[in-house]
Amino acid sequence: MRRLVEFDGVSLGYKPGPNILKDVSFRLEPGKTVALVGPTGAGKSTIAGLISRFYDPVLGRVLLDGRDLRGLKLNFVRRQVALVLQEPVIFQASAWENIFYGLEGATRDDAIRAAKAVGIDEIIGRLPGGYDCVISERGQALFAGQRQCISLARAMLSNAPTVILDEPSSNLDAVTEHRLMEAVKRLTANPTSLVIAHRLKTVVEADEILVLEQGRIVQCGSHAQLLKESGVYAALWSSLGDRDDVAPAVKPLIRTA
Repeated sequence: MRRLVEFDGVSLGYKPGPNILKDVSFRLEPGKTVALVGPTGAGKSTIAGLISRFYDPVLGRVLLDGRDLRGLKLNFVRRQVALVLQEPVIFQASAWENIFYGLEGATRDDAIRAAKAVGIDEIIGRLPGGYDCVISERGQALFAGQRQCISLARAMLSNAPTVILDEPSSNLDAVTEHRLMEAVKRLTANPTSLVIAHRLKTVVEADEILVLEQGRIVQCGSHAQLLKESGVYAALWSSLGDRDDVAPAVKPLIRTA
């Protein structure tokens, strides 16, 4: 399978009330990096939920290699997707058990290999007891960066062809963010990857940026192209204020292999 993801005239909403997404169409081409940006409430997370089939469109279709997701078994669709969210799901269990949850039949060694592959072995190793550290439910005793490391290792272990990241570096200090984004680069080297970008500095090198506003794609293009337009993206960019610290993008926003 090429893992081509397509949205074909997708609308989604809850009755009563207006649609959250309105006639959204785009293609996630294999080998391309696409960023999904827009104001809060524009529908970015809803698009991620549709790819995971947490929702189904009320109009239109979401396709995987030309096949409507609704015609595929739900377990199959969910196995195609690994989620790395701003607030990762953490269980009351050891660190390695939280990682190996990402793949049925995985072992402790598999979990450690995944953590090493994504480059966060040292961070987990510094926990009291290392990989055997027992973590409380929701990871309340962990720093945000430690919780994200576990989530990234879990996604790496799952080996899912699609990875969805909801800006996992939000609310982190600069040093932790750098380490985490290096891990993100390793995680997204091969699979189809969607990152919802709240901070535009992480998307400047994307092949294409999709700009959502009020449930519609209102702009698309590269960072340079969109800055030349007097539109939503340029307004969001200008609202950053001092942009001298804008780092090169880590290039994992929506990426298809």
